Amino acid sequence: MQHWDSLPLLNEFALERMRLADTQGYKAAILGFSVGNPDLPEDDRLALWRRVYEALSHAEQREHVVVVHQYGSPSLWEPDPNWYIHRLEHQVLPRLPFSRIKFACTEFGIDNLINRYHSGASGWQNTTNGAKYTQDLIDIGCYLERYKHRVIGYAVFTLGHNAPWGSYDINGEVADGLANYYQQHPQPQLQPAAPVPTPVPVPSTSAVQPQPIPLQAAFDFRKREIVQAAIRSRVRSQPGLDGEVLGLLEPGLPVYIVDEPQKSGELIWWKVRAVKSDGARVLGWTAQQDPAGTILLRRPSSALANRLQAPFDGSYLITQFFGENQESYLRFGLRGHNGLDLGIVEGIPIKAVDAGWAFQVENDPRGYGQFVKLRHAWGESLYAHLSRFAIQEGQQIAPGQIIGYSGNTGNSTGPHLHLALRVDPYDLNDGWKGYCDPLPWLPGHCYRLPAEVADQPETARAQPFPAERQWVPDLAETEVPIRTLAPALSENGA
Repeated sequence: MQHWDSLPLLNEFALERMRLADTQGYKAAILGFSVGNPDLPEDDRLALWRRVYEALSHAEQREHVVVVHQYGSPSLWEPDPNWYIHRLEHQVLPRLPFSRIKFACTEFGIDNLINRYHSGASGWQNTTNGAKYTQDLIDIGCYLERYKHRVIGYAVFTLGHNAPWGSYDINGEVADGLANYYQQHPQPQLQPAAPVPTPVPVPSTSAVQPQPIPLQAAFDFRKREIVQAAIRSRVRSQPGLDGEVLGLLEPGLPVYIVDEPQKSGELIWWKVRAVKSDGARVLGWTAQQDPAGTILLRRPSSALANRLQAPFDGSYLITQFFGENQESYLRFGLRGHNGLDLGIVEGIPIKAVDAGWAFQVENDPRGYGQFVKLRHAWGESLYAHLSRFAIQEGQQIAPGQIIGYSGNTGNSTGPHLHLALRVDPYDLNDGWKGYCDPLPWLPGHCYRLPAEVADQPETARAQPFPAERQWVPDLAETEVPIRTLAPALSENGA
């Protein structure tokens, strides 16, 4: 499976194993790469790893373990420390843009370079003695101790094997020698480099507990502000619990405040335009909290507040909101459109919304066309349907750096930019494949809301798509069926 053409399949297989582990509450070990062979050239050392970045990203978020096999020389520095036993530690770990992933070396040995000097021999038993091999393993182990914050353990190959691996077996003198040494000489507790702090998990919106807030706090919202639905809640025809239910709002979807609030009974109601749970737009009234104090409308998380830059210069019309057109996406296991489309003409420079790494720069003709995925300290950003690239995979990206140019490639009916974010920690099984709406965090000057949403006249800028446009799902995000999660409605009817 460690071949170029097989790695996408291995990536999907690893994702499915981790998703199954997530549902059952255990951690998975994935990939099983061999890292003991001579490496690729300097400018392409992570070429194979980049093809499984999606699996690595999930492993980092859910604390699964990446398994490797590693063999090499009993000497720390001979013949080349970059090419043999320390390929994982010296080449992979410093370069991967996933600093919190844990590795386990489930096959570890220093046999193969012993055998370089003994033509035709196999296994340490044919080339050295137990005492010498034990000391070689101890020397290597003391050196590798410094990587313990990234590598949870090394399992020496092999213990208890018969032919054809009998001459590699450490059962007996070597195993006893290692056990005795570590009982008498505990490993020195070297101070590793400080790992990147793990973000504080954000509680799922489907499990939000009732939190009474003062009614006067409702007036913190402003007319024409974009907020979010905190849990699945109702939109009514008029303020008050007796208003007709016009539709349901899904948690996390954007809600546009149309007018000043009104009070009905003990509740504060806002007139809103939003995308309903069936993917259609609705205009109506939503309470900020229900009678028990459960918050129904909230401002987005402050994790990205005032952090993101505009993905382009100028201002462009939103042509498809996050969550819209549910019917088109349900057959692919999605709850609706899992990104934000902006009607941008071809050839406009597209910029990184924040600093990060380019971990996918690829062409998917059936889905995103030419697209870029960036990894950031807070998560990921996606830019799809580009006409051409301006960067390469593995490149470090500055905020506002041009990463490509807008286009109409892939599964697209007209020039536009599909923009989406994954904010740590995200859930690939949430019905959106981990993506959330970027709109609440984008600078307000870079987009224009359609007239039917903004409740204000449009300017003279022509819309890039006809009103009767038939929305086609981005197939790159829908190849694997996704279990839809449906949070419960507020029990108090608001």
